[in-house]
Amino acid sequence: MNRPEPSAHQVVAAERTVVQYFRHEAFAGAERIPRQGHSGEPQGIRGVPFTTVQVKHPDDPLQPWITSLLRRRDATGDPFCLLVVQSEGKEPEFWDAYLPPMWELECANEPCPEQEAWTWTRMDLRLAVAHLSSAIRIWGWAKMYALEAEKTPTVSGIQAWISAARLQRSR
Repeated sequence: MNRPEPSAHQVVAAERTVVQYFRHEAFAGAERIPRQGHSGEPQGIRGVPFTTVQVKHPDDPLQPWITSLLRRRDATGDPFCLLVVQSEGKEPEFWDAYLPPMWELECANEPCPEQEAWTWTRMDLRLAVAHLSSAIRIWGWAKMYALEAEKTPTVSGIQAWISAARLQRSR
């Protein structure tokens, strides 16, 4: 039996809950992006540095949300994105959160296709916030390094910088 579509009030309440959690845990500037009109297009959350965030209802299929989130992330130019799924009966820190394949993850020696839902990693929101906080910090450092070298920061350039830093640290 299919449940009815979530109401706008339920979606707004879930987004507000995630914003409160973000503000308390790591991202003081987090806020809901108000919907404009009746487009039904998800707006998400802003104020998480370098990151596009969306919150979805648990009964919605994952793939269309991932496609929409990647499209929004690419439009904003953010290097990171996070999809949060409201989990009924759980505290927000235990809601499901999905991150796309990160830099070291490969599938059969090829980069995992981030547009495919099966390549995304599911974790509790609290763990996703920890991963994201670390990635944001590294991205900020690498971006400063690239700007000091008068280069335009790119994901591949920052990946190379991180690999070089790890290699240097392991010596």
